[in-house]
Amino acid sequence: MSYLITSNVPDQNFNPNLQGINKPFSYFNNLQNTHIIPANSEVAVQSVKINKDGLISVNRSNNKFFLYYGKKLSDTLSNDEVTSHVTQGFIYKNGQKANQAIVNINEFADMVQDSLRRTVYHPNLQISNINVSGATAEVKRNSSDLGYDGFEMCFQSNASSDNVNLVNDEWETAVFGQQNIDIPNGSNVTNNTTQQSLYCVGTEYPLSLTNGSIQIDLSLLGADRDREDRWAVGLTRCVRNQNGLDAPTYYVGQQEEFWDYMVTCEIVASKPNLKIYQSLYDPNFDAMVMQEFDYRQSRTLNKGTYVDISASNVTSVRFTATGEQMKIESFSTATAKFEVLVDGTNASSVLNLKPINQCCWNMYPKFKIPNQRKIGIMKQSGVNITGHIYGSQNTSIANTNDAQVNKDWWATMVNLNRQQFCENVDSRFMCTTTQYTGATSQAFTQTGLNAITGSVDFNNVMILAESDLYTPTFFASTSRLLGFPNRPILDAPTSQTGTKVCFVSDIEPKIVSAGSVFVRLKNFSLNSQNFAKGSQSKIVYHLPRFDNSGNEVGALFFEPSERMYLKLNNPNEIYLNDIDVEFVYSDERLCTSLVGKSIVCFHIRESNIPLKK
Repeated sequence: MSYLITSNVPDQNFNPNLQGINKPFSYFNNLQNTHIIPANSEVAVQSVKINKDGLISVNRSNNKFFLYYGKKLSDTLSNDEVTSHVTQGFIYKNGQKANQAIVNINEFADMVQDSLRRTVYHPNLQISNINVSGATAEVKRNSSDLGYDGFEMCFQSNASSDNVNLVNDEWETAVFGQQNIDIPNGSNVTNNTTQQSLYCVGTEYPLSLTNGSIQIDLSLLGADRDREDRWAVGLTRCVRNQNGLDAPTYYVGQQEEFWDYMVTCEIVASKPNLKIYQSLYDPNFDAMVMQEFDYRQSRTLNKGTYVDISASNVTSVRFTATGEQMKIESFSTATAKFEVLVDGTNASSVLNLKPINQCCWNMYPKFKIPNQRKIGIMKQSGVNITGHIYGSQNTSIANTNDAQVNKDWWATMVNLNRQQFCENVDSRFMCTTTQYTGATSQAFTQTGLNAITGSVDFNNVMILAESDLYTPTFFASTSRLLGFPNRPILDAPTSQTGTKVCFVSDIEPKIVSAGSVFVRLKNFSLNSQNFAKGSQSKIVYHLPRFDNSGNEVGALFFEPSERMYLKLNNPNEIYLNDIDVEFVYSDERLCTSLVGKSIVCFHIRESNIPLKK
């Protein structure tokens, strides 16, 4: 008689080893010495120990969730008092067409990860050149038997120290009326067209919002630098998309003159003065307008005298985004240094530019260039977002919803005809014209970076059921599916390490058995008949639905009360050097729901029934 003990080998970090010859559902063991099996022997399964994950059913009734990245809301802080908005997500695998999927928990974790990455729109939370992780989801397992404990969902940001100089090299015209103009690639753009003014936008890299800067060279404008209505530089949300829009539908004014933040020259009292403009929402018109920001208020000199900056001396301007704060500096030949015109940190709200709201999370450089003149980028903290497409839509896909690449919230809402959500954000009090009239302004402190982590000082929040606090979150339904049945709003992470915050399931989400499992010996000369598949097989044992302790999933142990032997049909001795064990379903597909360490013990004995001649 022989007693054979076989097993796969899990890795040392207590994670399921699903690679190579040591998969828990398909493994290969070698012997250092040859084992001899007598002629006319038979084999039976003595015992089996496995870790079996169940299946999770995901469908339209349980797969909807929302994410929020901003100041955490409370009874004293409502939606209307912040610059962020919830983003809607559904749990499904990238490329999935069916409305329902029944998957094992590892496959489900992959689905959740895909879904989180489609729903995280902030450029510094997405996978990019400065963020290798982005949003992740994985199965949470205990270290003793690799049992299933739920899921861990994490959000990784980058720190300001991660920013690199990545200058935009690709350009498009920024107004629909100039769509047929081809702009050569390069960090500098020349207006070699017949147009008096060329409007162009850099489409390659949005600006990092963790103290990311873009420095724009004005020195090549020549005499036009001192002339009114000849040039402008600044930052803007996506102003070109698949619908051909130049500006928000709720903007009034000349479409080409829409910017979120802009610097230009205007003649005042025969002097070429540097001017700053920003787009604000005017409640009187229920629309956005361009309005001047008077930077002189924050740089008053002797006895409160307003002091303009002469555009004649300015050779470059620099925009820096820090969380919600927008800083603008000018470099003057007169002083040979950068001077801060506004930085978003002033205690008086009206002495700051409007905060960077969610519509402006993805901001791109925009230029207005006079004929035969040039404007260029000297430095830029660009974010090279993986899979980024300017306009956030793949035009080669016919279905509008499937075409979304989900990298830019503003552009995605425009593509899906949901600009009402964007208007809701743009029209909040801190982004309105009335905020800057003085008499009706409200206090608003703009959020910068976390002093410890260097990331935006915002909260990651998951909304898994409908909420009256975070709205609109209609039909959110994933609290039980993700293991938070009594916690529909996750606003306090389970753990935080540096710029990474994680949420771990409170309980194990309910799963169902993955079905009957069979043990198969691939390299033995036995024969069994699998009528479910209609062919011969190497299956030697059927694992019951419940193990010896009555468990259906998790760590399971099986030991048959009566062993069933199958003849090896060997008229001669077998010299055994290796063994190949697999766990399969009735159709003989591998049972990939097994994890961790699998052990199968076989008993081999000489048969008392002679072989047929």
